[in-house]
Amino acid sequence: MAMVERLAPAGTSERPVRHQGILLLWAIGRAARGLPRLVRWTDAREELRPLLTALGREGSRPTPQYPFVALAETQWWEIPEVLEKPPRAHGSAPLKWLTKHNPLAGLPAEVYDLLATDVDARDAVVRALLHRFFRDSPTAEALRLTGLVGPLDGQASRSDPPLGLPKAVDLLRDLIGIELRTASGKPNTILRVRGDDVVVKTERSPEGQPVPVSAVQQGLDLLAARGSVRVVPDELGHRSSFVGAVLVVLPGARFTGKPAVVVLDELSVDDIAGDHHNGRVDSIAQVKVRLEQGRLRSLLAGGRTSAQCALCGDLFPLDFLIAAHIKKRASCTDDERRDLANVAMLACTFGCDALYESGWITVDDNGLVRTRPPDGVPQGNMRDRLNHLRGRSCTAYRPSSAPYFEWHRTTIFAT
Repeated sequence: MAMVERLAPAGTSERPVRHQGILLLWAIGRAARGLPRLVRWTDAREELRPLLTALGREGSRPTPQYPFVALAETQWWEIPEVLEKPPRAHGSAPLKWLTKHNPLAGLPAEVYDLLATDVDARDAVVRALLHRFFRDSPTAEALRLTGLVGPLDGQASRSDPPLGLPKAVDLLRDLIGIELRTASGKPNTILRVRGDDVVVKTERSPEGQPVPVSAVQQGLDLLAARGSVRVVPDELGHRSSFVGAVLVVLPGARFTGKPAVVVLDELSVDDIAGDHHNGRVDSIAQVKVRLEQGRLRSLLAGGRTSAQCALCGDLFPLDFLIAAHIKKRASCTDDERRDLANVAMLACTFGCDALYESGWITVDDNGLVRTRPPDGVPQGNMRDRLNHLRGRSCTAYRPSSAPYFEWHRTTIFAT
């Protein structure tokens, strides 16, 4: 509490600039989710800019470089890799310094450990930060965007929200034409997604009735924050039964209790790697496979919202990366499927995933990308891509992943 009071943000005591508070809420949200304590500047910048835009005061610029260096002068923040003292938080010096060093930074270990493990302490600190920086505005959006919804509103919470939950509109589109069952066993079928609504067929409404997509998104947000959601109108709106039927399709989700509650069990590495996605029908099983691909992708990305393609090295948002198996999953042993840190890599959808999957490229025993001869390929993007990739260092190659690349090289690339 005293550390919160000693913060010295710009602005006035009644209307402080919120940048320091937003960064700290973001860092505490990472601790609550068990994400790494230290974050590289370039990764933090990509996550903080939209938060500062959404939560900062009207007219303030999204400048994450200022709180990133300013907090290093407090007990809240450390930049352990760089011995050189960071510049003061004004002008162009902070951005130049951070660009030069690209340091790791984060909460000190003792602060991180306390806020990651002690829910009461975390709630008290978050309340103090909200009172200090957001006393003159609603706080719900700040809690939601920083991953801290739940502990402060009297609801059950958990420290590790699930990875990779989809957006409502994407999930609903995947489920079009599939019969879903409510907690009471009644059938609901999604006919189409139209604008802000999803049209749902029931026994009473065979032509379909609209349900707001936002109702499903609210259920996903609650499930991500708390790990469970009650299937009642107070939480999910007047079509709560349908929303529950959608949520229970998620990997690890199940109905329990009366009135029904959807509980989302955090999937372990074994769960993600294994063959547990057996839905009520084949279509739901396929949806679950796609959703689990999202979780594996988030796992490989270490919780970041963007990451490098292991083959071309370019940085992409996660939506444009595939969690690609280095050795085909169908050919892996059970132990190999569970070796996710080594048997899978992130590959971009801008050609690298397809080229590797089809055997046009591989990785040699020095960790360098090899390609099939591009001479037989017509002039154009594919030939350019092959020339660009040839000889690049694959960031996923290491002694522990080398056997999987060897399998691909001798089995897929050689054919």
